Amino acid sequence: MKQKAKFNRIILAGALLALMGCFASAYWFWTIWQAQQQAAQFQQAIQTQVDTLLQQHHPDGLWLIGQLKTLPLKVQLDADSTIEWKAVDPVAVYVSRPELESVLFDLGTLLHEGSHIYHSRAGLVKAVSQQLHTHEKQDFFNYWLNPKTQFLVRADSVFPAREIAALLPKAVHTDRLSEYITTSDSAMATQSSGLYGLIDEWVAYYQGLRTEVALLKVVSTQSVMLPESERRAWLAFASRMSSGYLAYFEFKLYLLAYLYHAQTQHPQIYQTLLANPMLKQVLAEVNQAYQTMLPQYLRLRMQYVAGQSAQSQAFIADLQAKQQQLEAEINKPIYLSLRQQFMLEGLKR
Repeated sequence: MKQKAKFNRIILAGALLALMGCFASAYWFWTIWQAQQQAAQFQQAIQTQVDTLLQQHHPDGLWLIGQLKTLPLKVQLDADSTIEWKAVDPVAVYVSRPELESVLFDLGTLLHEGSHIYHSRAGLVKAVSQQLHTHEKQDFFNYWLNPKTQFLVRADSVFPAREIAALLPKAVHTDRLSEYITTSDSAMATQSSGLYGLIDEWVAYYQGLRTEVALLKVVSTQSVMLPESERRAWLAFASRMSSGYLAYFEFKLYLLAYLYHAQTQHPQIYQTLLANPMLKQVLAEVNQAYQTMLPQYLRLRMQYVAGQSAQSQAFIADLQAKQQQLEAEINKPIYLSLRQQFMLEGLKR
């Protein structure tokens, strides 16, 4: 009898342990499921905030996000080769949190980086569909200014942008020089695609600044509701916009220096650039798009400076000084014929 009772206790203990194991497994699976649900809800909150802001203030930006979600992830180049891209949600990558302040700050980056993705992927997709792609190493960019203004451009006969570094005096050096010009990263578009990589960046900065200009009213409305000591997001946003504004002058100089170096050191490449039917049109259209938008930015900046601290005004003064140095370099005689030939004249005052 005692042995039977002992056996029953062992059976009961085993059953309890098994039951506890089942509960532990169930709890583990429930915890994972709950975390997944929370992550999905978090991401949906971000997506909703992004969609709402872009729909209300920058519909072209919403159009781009939609395009990135519908572009094919695989392109058949020929019978033997394909190119595939990993499925990535740019909103999940470049927008960190769903709160309004965070989304407002991240949207410019989202549209900047999204433009890079669109330029390269849409370029290849369109080139293949139009039977323009003839070999695997051939690059195409589909630059976009708005949904109705896009340029499919073949990027060939280039040299790395680092070759123009000697043409850029110290007075015009900024952080972007090391990031885009002197970098040793050969995979960077400004190195692998040369002039066309520089245009890629120029357009991406335009789209980032364009987004921030469109959202400025929302940012300023939120900012004035806060005491001066808590306007960090506003100041950071203004700084981001100023950086985008300066990019207009930086990349125009880089482009002119590249064309000058091609003309004087790589005449065959220069002739190929001249023969590219879309190049002049792209440069002229991007330059004009900036010149249409920048006066609006400058008006908004004047309103901002008038109502902000001495520290903020000093920041703007430093920005203006750097802009003047860049413009002085752009206006040098060695670039005059190139500015005229490629329709890269200066900002009209």
